[in-house]
Amino acid sequence: YQRRVHGECRLLFSVDMGWKAFARTFAVISAVIAIVLFFVFFPFHSLEYGEYGLDYDYIMETVDSTLYTSGWHWLGFGHQFIKYPAIVQTVEFSGTGGSSEGHYAVLASRTSDGLDVTLSVSFQYLLLPQELFALYNQYETNYVPVFVRTAQHYLTETATNFTAFGFFADRTSIGVQMQQILAQAFLTSMHSRVDFFQLKEIGLPKGFEDAIQAAEVARQDIQKATFEQQNVRVQAATRVLQAAVDANITIVNAKAAASSQLVQALATANATANTINIETQAYANVVQSLGLTPDGLNQYLYTLALQQHDKANFLVGVANAIVDQRAGDH
Repeated sequence: YQRRVHGECRLLFSVDMGWKAFARTFAVISAVIAIVLFFVFFPFHSLEYGEYGLDYDYIMETVDSTLYTSGWHWLGFGHQFIKYPAIVQTVEFSGTGGSSEGHYAVLASRTSDGLDVTLSVSFQYLLLPQELFALYNQYETNYVPVFVRTAQHYLTETATNFTAFGFFADRTSIGVQMQQILAQAFLTSMHSRVDFFQLKEIGLPKGFEDAIQAAEVARQDIQKATFEQQNVRVQAATRVLQAAVDANITIVNAKAAASSQLVQALATANATANTINIETQAYANVVQSLGLTPDGLNQYLYTLALQQHDKANFLVGVANAIVDQRAGDH
């Protein structure tokens, strides 16, 4: 097959090329076109770690309720992801004005007794994946401003339930109650949950804070004096108890000594009585065996006493004798 161009005859297809070569060329071209059309009309989309996605058909302007997590997903031509965070997000009310990257102005409210109060707080929330489609239907992707306004409303309203002194004295309990109220609100209407809450700073009028500090110092002084008074009382009570213990010990020792002396006296008296009884029985035996008269018994006892005296001497058969006993003489 030939065609003349600008007076020249050029060969377009030669019979020598053969139909096989033509078929191979056509197949390659068709495959390339098919691949290009596949990626044009049937594209893949990806989600990063920490992202959820909903399939949005921007041709039909519809959103599918299927939840997609991180990775590559085939959606098709005319589809794209509507992305939401799958990790914890922070909202902080601590700035002086304006908002940027989750930071907003401090909350201003009033206490139950009418004083101005400012609150510096932050909290962390997590979107519930099973309610992501409902979140889109209610707020689409513009949910953050709604979350912020909701938190402002509930926190400032809750602050009106407490007195100025309550904010000073019971800060931890107030923070717990604020977290519970905010968590319930987010769970029921914001399709999310509040995992953490921090009540960072509380601002009260300076005059009130000065008065509170003075009252706290006075309270601490009173408490210190009370503790000192209790310490003195304890020391006095301790001394009284110690004196009572010492007195009881003295009494016990005196009773023990008296008991010991009584036992000893009784033992001595018993021993003396036993000795007298034994001697009486012995003398009765002597009187009976020797046939002594009372005078004879007295003479016997007298003689016995002289025998027991180491300086006494006996002269037998000499009446009214006088003995001159000098040293060395007998």
